[in-house]
Amino acid sequence: MPVVRDDVTPLLKAIKERLREPAPALLGPVADYVREVVLHRQFATEGYATPWAPLAEATINHRPAFEAALAGGPLEASLTERGAPGAYAEMRDGRTVAIGTDDPVAPYHQTGTYRMPQRLLVPDSIPDEDQRYIADIVAGWLAGPP
Repeated sequence: MPVVRDDVTPLLKAIKERLREPAPALLGPVADYVREVVLHRQFATEGYATPWAPLAEATINHRPAFEAALAGGPLEASLTERGAPGAYAEMRDGRTVAIGTDDPVAPYHQTGTYRMPQRLLVPDSIPDEDQRYIADIVAGWLAGPP
């Protein structure tokens, strides 16, 4: 008599457990992808998802100071590097990860001021191609070894 082995049940149980606690995927590979690709691209392209407003002449005249403060400086690092000063990735409701910075100048860039146009450091939405890649990351994590 043939013997049928049930290899599916342990995998389904493992997926069920992972679905109950997605934090390891969201705080690990998903947050890393958002930092290293999505947010890094925002800085590298000066607003990939939402193009930044052109710099004012006064800023251009002081561009080295501006670049030191924004591009390649501590603000960028706090959004693109895990563990950088001011960087955070935290679970908000068990299924949502927030990735951002506590850098005190970030809100001025993110929302703008009466003297400075808005320059979204964190885009309002993640482009479709990045969403698909993030879905693949989560799917791979879900289907990982039991």
